[in-house]
Formats: sequence, C-alpha cells, structure tokens
Amino acid sequence: MSLAECKRLTDAAIAALWEAAPRLEDLCLYGCHLLTPDCLRGFNEEVALKRLNISGCYKLGDGFLRALFYLKPHVQLYNNPNENAGMTK
Repeated sequence: MSLAECKRLTDAAIAALWEAAPRLEDLCLYGCHLLTPDCLRGFNEEVALKRLNISGCYKLGDGFLRALFYLKPHVQLYNNPNENAGMTK
C-alpha cells in the first residue's frame, strides 16, 4: 500500500491502520513528514509487515527503528517511492 506524499497523515491514522489491516505486508510512507514514533502504537508481532519505506519521515529516528526491528527483525526498509508491493515501475 502506498501512502507516499500524504502530507497530513497522522500517527493516529497509521496506528489505526495496524489494527485495521494486520495482514498488510508492504507500506510506503515516503514523504509523510508528520509521522513520529507514536505511529507504532498498535503495531505488534501479529502485523504481517515485511517491507517499509520511511524515506522523508524525518521525525522517525533511532527509537522508532529500534522498536520496529525489535518487533519485526526481518522487515526490509526501501527508499524508492515508486517501488511498492515488490514491483518497480
């Protein structure tokens, strides 16, 4: 799922997404600059996330990455905003 460049996307929206779509495997948050580590609320080991793009999410720092990799040590981070669901345009 791509939510790239959603400039008004909030932590609460992403927290709700983890609960509403726990089978989501690929998420592009490229350029969603309002997101903070609080967007991990509701994220747990049951979430199927395998790939994540957080390029341009400048408020997500080391604490976010530590928490993410603690819960999902094998999640793949990628940078290309045009790459989604394992496909490159």
